[in-house]
Amino acid sequence: MITSGCSQSDRVRRPPGSRSAGWPRWGAAVATAGVLAVGFLGGGVPWLTGPAADAQPAPTATAVPVAPWLELPRLPTPSRPVQPRGTRDRVAAAGPGAVLAWGINSDGQLGDATYLDTSTAVAVQGLSGVTALTAGLYHSLALRRDGSVVAWGLNNFGQLGDGTNTTRNVPGPVALALAPGDTAVAIAAGAGHSLALTASGAVYAWGTNGDGQLGDGTVNPRPVPVQVRNPANTGHLTNVVAIAAGGFHSLAVAGDGTVYAWGGNGVGQLGDGTTTPRVQAVPVLNLTGITAVAAGAYHSLALGPDFPPPTVTPQPTATTPYAPPATTTGFLVPITPVRVLDTRSGFGGPIGFDGATGNPITAAPFQEGDLRSYRVAGKTFQGVPIPAGAKGVNFNVTAVQAGPTGGFVTVFPGGASLPATSSLNPSGVTGITANAGFTGLDAVGNLQIKSVGGVRDIILDVTGYYQ
Repeated sequence: MITSGCSQSDRVRRPPGSRSAGWPRWGAAVATAGVLAVGFLGGGVPWLTGPAADAQPAPTATAVPVAPWLELPRLPTPSRPVQPRGTRDRVAAAGPGAVLAWGINSDGQLGDATYLDTSTAVAVQGLSGVTALTAGLYHSLALRRDGSVVAWGLNNFGQLGDGTNTTRNVPGPVALALAPGDTAVAIAAGAGHSLALTASGAVYAWGTNGDGQLGDGTVNPRPVPVQVRNPANTGHLTNVVAIAAGGFHSLAVAGDGTVYAWGGNGVGQLGDGTTTPRVQAVPVLNLTGITAVAAGAYHSLALGPDFPPPTVTPQPTATTPYAPPATTTGFLVPITPVRVLDTRSGFGGPIGFDGATGNPITAAPFQEGDLRSYRVAGKTFQGVPIPAGAKGVNFNVTAVQAGPTGGFVTVFPGGASLPATSSLNPSGVTGITANAGFTGLDAVGNLQIKSVGGVRDIILDVTGYYQ
């Protein structure tokens, strides 16, 4: 896994509640792939330095006053000399697990034992057996096959994790003090902090900590790795399966799909319903079943299962408002409306698929009190497929006629009990009454229709499905 990037923007922005002391020069965007992700200043905008930027108070467990965002004119692209390189360095990177680097090298972040920028790839010195990479603002990390972590580049806040503040232009070991048998399995880098996930599910962090991005309960920089604290601050975060580092915040996914976040939160990037910085992990609200996370400079992403669709509230008829049946889960896939049932003769029907067999049937008009099951998922109507496994459908149901006192049509999931509320209450003896609705489907893709009160001909059109 390899991640890095660099660009410039027209403005300099520092988000509310974030500190910038010690960040010189221009900015560089950083992003990761897969379950690791990090960004800085949203598109690589320069980092702000100076007294105004350093005036922010350190984050605490309570809310921190928010200052306005500051804007400066665009900074020029760095004009450091770019040195041409010979073929020897490039060829040296051909071995398995070797690492290549190119671009700015002001702090040795290319790891080639120089501080010379290069526009062609050069070999990071002394590395082999590497399985994952991540890049911070001015530092770099590599995970080796044996579970060890090495780092190189800027080290002003200890982001190399070697116990010093000495910048290095070649890789050196991160001082991860793990239990016997435990090894690192994932890494992530923020603007000036670093993370490692271990096989045991622990998360370690080191480097700058002005916004609490190390999650150790303090705002003190750490030149050696420390463990992230749990939300109750009674111990350490455990059972973690994925991590990500933003510019000044961090994310973790637990084995049960819960997401935790800590660090800067001036624009709500921790997802805890506040803009309060957090010095230890807090749960991200309203997320379950998450499998991966990613973080930009000041925003966060999560990958998970289908989420519940918004409540479907069809337009009511003139006679009776519609109370939808119990909803299901899934993403709505709108489709061109297709007719899945028509009991009328002479109008292109009768059509339908039997719920018991799934075979096409001649859908005869309903008799009083009829309860019928129809197969919808896994079938194709007018050339439009509704896939097997669909969890529910949006529909329009139409009653062509009803008894003198009105009738009732109820559309509900296959195998379910009849709901107390009908989907459609037609009132005319010969009128055509239509209404929109939603129903879930059973495991084989069936829905049921109940007709009472003299409703004989029913038309059902599907306008979308949930998967």
